[in-house]
Parts: sequence; structure tokens; C-alpha cells
Amino acid sequence: MRYLTLARYACLLLVTCSLFTGCDRSQDETEANGLQFAFPGDIPAEHIIDSDELAAQGKNGGVSLFGYDPQKRLLIWRSDWDDQADSLELIGSNPKDPDAPAPGQAAIILGGQPVMDARGRIDSDGRQDLATAEPLTVEKQTMRRADVGILLRKLDASGGHARLNMTGTIPALSNWTRDVFWNAGVGMRIVDDLDFRIGVRGRCTFCWHLATTDPVSVKQEGRRTLVEWPGIAMIMQSSSIVKVTAVPLDDQTVLEVRTVGRPTNLKILTRIVPEEA
Repeated sequence: MRYLTLARYACLLLVTCSLFTGCDRSQDETEANGLQFAFPGDIPAEHIIDSDELAAQGKNGGVSLFGYDPQKRLLIWRSDWDDQADSLELIGSNPKDPDAPAPGQAAIILGGQPVMDARGRIDSDGRQDLATAEPLTVEKQTMRRADVGILLRKLDASGGHARLNMTGTIPALSNWTRDVFWNAGVGMRIVDDLDFRIGVRGRCTFCWHLATTDPVSVKQEGRRTLVEWPGIAMIMQSSSIVKVTAVPLDDQTVLEVRTVGRPTNLKILTRIVPEEA
């Protein structure tokens, strides 16, 4: 899975508006799997259509701009159907799906520019390949499969706010929530808040799969970090000192965010914006 394309939306969103009762209304403090506009099971393969046709259907109101698949724990959203749209694919986890991407990832496009991919995978053997690195490891403790649903605090055509409870994915943590906020044309904020179990500490390493092979600049001052590449800026603020490293690979750049010490709790705010915002 790289980033959201119109062809991918053909697989996930080719349903009529009649199936999305109330799809244009904001949702407040609602469990995603209870939303009326949730996708109807699996979309048949014959519904995969040309992206131009999909865009035309979307502009005519035939395909919703956003929705949630409760089986796959997958939220998808677009700001519009044009080529310069913003889009988000937010991934939870169904433990019955061993081939699903690692939960907590966000595939992001801003203004038509791919920003972040969802390439992280959970390896049952605990092996780590940087190209498919999980969102978080603690010391040598890797993520495990857990039921990670998506709690929607807001979802409408202008943007949204969703929370993932990631606690069960890392045994050393007593709490880990990831809040994602987004607004069309403005960018996105991701807030990670985690606590270790009593008597447990460890160095945390977060990994972000950036959808770029261009040079990535990293500037750090205290607990604030600025990461830039053409068209995009990421601003991080953390409660503890972190070391941020951009590792270029053949078709992506992996951004590693590693705590210097072993804090008992950690909070990191990551803002992702187009350069002109």
C-alpha cells in the first residue's frame, strides 16, 4: 500500500449515496463501526473502474468522499475529486487479518502531493526491515497484533478528528493513544501520548514512511524538530529529547524518531503542512 489513488478509491468507495445515510453530517464521539455510512462488506472486484470514471461519479455525487470499513478498521477521506485534493487513509487493525498493514499508520496526500505511505508491517518473528518498519518499537520489543478500532470525534467534508487506542500493540505500555486531526487545505496533526507500565522504561523509536526520494532536511533545537522536503514541512514537539534521522531508501525515506533517554511517559505532537500553509 503506498498512497491513496483514485483507483484505490474505486475499490473502497464505489457505492451509491443511498448506502451512505447521513454521510454529509459531522459525527461526534461515535464509535466508527456504528456509523451509518460504513462500507458494505467487501467491494466486489468487478466494481474496480477507471479513475476518470470514478472521479466523474464522485463529482456527480455517486461516490462519497469519506467512509469507514469496520471489518478492515480502515478510514478513508478525500477533500475533493480533483487532482489537487487532500486525502487520508487511516489504518486500525483487525487481529483476524494477519496480512494487514501495521496499525496506527496514515497514508497522506496534501494538495495532490503524496506525503506519507503506510508501508509498515508487523513481523511475527520480530524481525525488522527498515523499508517496512513498524510505527513504534520499544527497545527490542516490536508491535504485536491487537484489535485497534478507530474512534471518530469528527468526520465531515472539511476534515476530521480520529483516535486510535494502540495500547495493546506494545506490551511494555500501559497506554498509547494516537489522535489524528485534519482539515482540507491546512494539513494534519498527529498526537502520540504514551505511558509505560510501572517499573518499565525503554527507548522508543517511531518510524514514518515518507513518500519522497528527494533530500530531507532535519533541524533540531531542544525538543523541537523541523523536517522539510520539497513542498512539505513536518514540525515536531516532544515532551522528551528525541533524535530524528532521515534514512533514504530506493523508493522512500524513513524518518526515525528515537528518544535519547528512557522516559516513563512521552508525548509527541507532529504537524504536517504544505509549505505554503
